[in-house]
Parts: sequence; structure tokens; C-alpha cells
Amino acid sequence: MKIRRRTKSFLSHETTRTLFACVVLAAVSGVICYNLCLSSQTLDTTLSISKVEDTSFRESLSTRIPQFAAQPPKSAADPMGIAKAHTFGLLDTIPNDAWEQIKKRTLSTSWFANPQNPLEHVNNPGLWNEQNMIPNFDCPSKEMVPPRNKKGETKYVCNPQRLAYPEKKGCLIYSFGCAGDFSFEDEIFQMHNKECEIHVFDPAKAWERENDVPNKNIHYHAWGLRSTYDDSKSVVWPKGRGGGFKTFPETLQELGHVGRTIDILKIDCEGCEWSTVQDWIHLGIQQILIELHGVPSPKGTPNQRWYKKPLNLTEYYGLYKDNGYVLYNKERNGELSLELCFLKLSSEFWNKQ
Repeated sequence: MKIRRRTKSFLSHETTRTLFACVVLAAVSGVICYNLCLSSQTLDTTLSISKVEDTSFRESLSTRIPQFAAQPPKSAADPMGIAKAHTFGLLDTIPNDAWEQIKKRTLSTSWFANPQNPLEHVNNPGLWNEQNMIPNFDCPSKEMVPPRNKKGETKYVCNPQRLAYPEKKGCLIYSFGCAGDFSFEDEIFQMHNKECEIHVFDPAKAWERENDVPNKNIHYHAWGLRSTYDDSKSVVWPKGRGGGFKTFPETLQELGHVGRTIDILKIDCEGCEWSTVQDWIHLGIQQILIELHGVPSPKGTPNQRWYKKPLNLTEYYGLYKDNGYVLYNKERNGELSLELCFLKLSSEFWNKQ
């Protein structure tokens, strides 16, 4: 009887050990399987994030998994970062809430007095110039270059003090049509020393100044601007008659500027502003300071001094809008000429949400 009890006790103990080992093994296996499943689910979730377009799913996912929560863009985190981002670094001191107000006004303001019929009064050039091309953007740092108390022709520039700064890669300015007046270019030199590379164009060798390149980084080129697609010619000063002309692409190629950002295009070429726009409007030029002579018409203006061919102003100025430009200044120069200042903004600015 004792032997039987021992045997029974021994067998019970052995059985218990076996069962215990099985339980432990099952528990360990279960933990491993659970972790593997969890890892697999996390991996699947991570891989699917880039494919998920449903906003509600993203929101629920960010609630369940904190690391997937949407992070605000760096420009939004910076209290003045949105304006800086939208202006490619030019305006860096405008608070985000103030920028939103500027944006709201810009998006709601038309350049035309009658947006449903922008060409109203186009056959009355003086009246059309008076009523249309309404600035729709406020540049808080707009300055006259040079100031009125200095001699020479002045132009408005949005934040000219920030055309060059240490973190910015280069400063490039093109100025077409000077007629011997370098007051604008000299003032930019006074602001930034030789940090801005300035190129002046006019089809007259007589206006070139000595030592401008080494002393001021101002480069004079004795050629005017002609179109790649329109044979219209500018009205040229007597000194420039007989001079050479190049297209904008030819100019970029010759000067080695293909692919470089032009900070300012200043253009006063007595008519070529109408015939060459398609050659440069798409190049991402940061600011365009342009004097427009006359008021073209879809029927043509053969009696005007400047551009005579048929041209639809809605289509012409539409090119500026299509390429992301806002209008921040307008001045009339006599009855038939307008001086307009445009600033390019990033594509994110035009998002109405």
C-alpha cells in the first residue's frame, strides 16, 4: 500500500511539473505572438498613413496613436513665419494674424473697377487707367527708391532693405531702360554695397559709366529688349537708335543667369512691356516694377505711340495673376502711362482654406 501511494504521489508530481511547463511555454508563446501581432499592426498602420486620404480616419488614428497626430507646419509654429514663407523670406516681421488679414483683403479685391467687364472704357485710355489696376496687397515695408528728396526717377519697392541678407543666396536685379538715369541702381548699391548684382540694359553705348562693375557691381549692357514671339518694336530714345536688341532668353543665356532667381525686374522700355511679357512672366521673378505705356485694345490701337497690335488687357494682366503676383502699388505717369509694382507670392498663399 505504501509503495502504491508513493507511486501515485510520484506520478502526480511528475504530471504537475509537465503541466506547469506547458503552461509556462504557452504563456511565453502567447506574449511573443501578441508582440508580433502588435508590431505587425503598427507596421501596417505606418505603411498605410501615406495612402490615407480620409480626414476622419486620420483624426481617429491620431487619437489612438499619439505619434501620428498631425504636426503644425514650421511656418505656423513661428509667430511671424507664414508671411516669411509666402514671400520667400522677403517679409519676416509680420505677425501671422496680421498676415491673414492681408491675405483676406488680397483674395477679395479685384484689380478692375468692373470685374464682370474689365474692358469697360478701354477705348478711353485715360479713364481706364484711372479706374483700374487697383492695388490688392499691402506691403508694410514699401519704400521709395530713391527717396523723393533725391534726384532721379523713383520706384516703389517692397522691403528693399531685405533684398540681401546673410542667409539669402545672392541678389540679382535687371533694369531695362535707363536713358542715362542710374538713380535707382545707385540707391540699391547704397543699401547693400555690392551684395546685389545689378544689370542695366539700354541700346545706347553712350550711357555706360566707367568703373561701375568693380566699384558698385553695376553692369551696363548696350542692348534693348525684343520679343521671341512679337515683332513689335519699342520707341527708342535718339541715342539708342541703331542699337542692338536681345530677347530675354538670350540675355539670360549670355549672362549665365539661366535658372537664377531675379529679385527685381525693373522695366521701362517704351512699349516692349506689352510684347515681351510671355518671355519672362513665368520665371519666378520676385518683384516686377513696370511702366506701361498706352492702353492696348482687342481691336488694336494704330494711332497710339506705343503698342499698336490687338491685345486683350484681361488676358495680359491674367498672366500676372496666373503666375502668383499681387499688385502693391500704382502710380499714374501722365494720362496714358501706369507705373505698377507686383510681388510674387508662393502657391500656398492662394489656398483659401
